[in-house]
Amino acid sequence: MEYDFYIDDLNHPTARCSMESEAIGRWLTDECTSIAQSEHLLRVITELIHQKRFDYQQASEDWLLRMTGTDVEVVANTLGFEPDVELPEDLSFYDLESMAGCGLEDFKALIENWLIFLAEC
Repeated sequence: MEYDFYIDDLNHPTARCSMESEAIGRWLTDECTSIAQSEHLLRVITELIHQKRFDYQQASEDWLLRMTGTDVEVVANTLGFEPDVELPEDLSFYDLESMAGCGLEDFKALIENWLIFLAEC
């Protein structure tokens, strides 16, 4: 997974992930805004890696984070709503910004680097 971090025009730490992982970058920017939150996630990831925990779920108003010992999934809560209009077979909703997944080790590296970035801000 490719990503970069920057400070936006409003002076907020922001994460941008590669296209297939856009939702993870948006989740990180929206939900993991403090060093304490990042450290908590790293503790949970360590517990998952060492099988002291089998899964983890964190829900907010806008996002759902799910982790297992191998995988991570981030889903925008807006995906829970079905469209009122049925789409033709060859059309679908664009949801790359709303849902993404990755391996737990990749996610751990992302959170570790995000934590370093937050500490430098």
